Amino acid sequence: MTAVSQRQRFPHTPGTVGRVGGAAQPKRPPSRTAPSPTPTRYRIVEDDDSGQRVSAVDDNDQLIVGAFRHAQNNYWLLYITPLVAAAAGVPFRPDHLPLWSRDQARRWVDLVAHLYCCATQFSRAA
Repeated sequence: MTAVSQRQRFPHTPGTVGRVGGAAQPKRPPSRTAPSPTPTRYRIVEDDDSGQRVSAVDDNDQLIVGAFRHAQNNYWLLYITPLVAAAAGVPFRPDHLPLWSRDQARRWVDLVAHLYCCATQFSRAA
């Protein structure tokens, strides 16, 4: 009785190398997962006495973003700090963004602070 070898033919793509069966795998260093960075946290601070200012500060009490309303105006102004501009990698410009209500100002302050904290956490992990 004659043993016949049956080989399976695979299409060959130029420039690729295939492994068949138990060919030796290349030695790779064990993958190490980087320790997860501690998250940057923030808190919203609202002015209790006059109610004309909403701010977000980080764990070190550094001001991240804020919004205020002048007594003579009926709109709010949102501002960012140089800290946020540096995290975004853009030059700081002291422009203000007009907002129409305290609720809108608080939501924008919360959003910008959250994005800042995510950006700083991501940049520290890289």
